[in-house]
Amino acid sequence: MYISEIYASGFRCFDPAAPLQLKLSSGLNILVGPNDAGKAALNN
Repeated sequence: MYISEIYASGFRCFDPAAPLQLKLSSGLNILVGPNDAGKAALNN
């Protein structure tokens, strides 16, 4: 199975007015950012 996109809206820190949309490529994808930016919410 291959996940090509992650879309988060209204989940924890992701505002419905400004949803998060991540396009993923094949292979390794790394999420980086400041503390409390929502990385762990996507990782769980």
